[in-house]
Amino acid sequence: MKGEYLIVFCTFPDLENARRVIDRLVKDRSVACGNIFPGIESIYRWKDKIERSSEVLGILKTRRDKFSLIESVFKELHTMWPASLQRARMARYKPVSLGGHSSILRATKSIWALLLVCFPQVAVARPALHRVG
Repeated sequence: MKGEYLIVFCTFPDLENARRVIDRLVKDRSVACGNIFPGIESIYRWKDKIERSSEVLGILKTRRDKFSLIESVFKELHTMWPASLQRARMARYKPVSLGGHSSILRATKSIWALLLVCFPQVAVARPALHRVG
């Protein structure tokens, strides 16, 4: 469905790789916006051992019909492919028209509300309006 909007969560090994991938996705209009949160700690099991690593969290706002393009860019540019791309459908989302442009304002506000609960340090940032190509 072209009109179904998604939030995609992904991790990167470092800030440089996150910027390179997300810059390309925005340039190609595969995503409307990408948020980058450096300094997260991941804890996971690898080869029967508990591992910890510093990673960068990426949150992407896009449409369902663009997801295969996102996967292609990740396969090309992500330094740790296969990367974990977790997607969630934005329920009850309706685009808000501002100045003649379809924006994902409500989705951005919802993401920020979720992040403020999980990551209080992001409270100093302000969400912006973006358009999905």
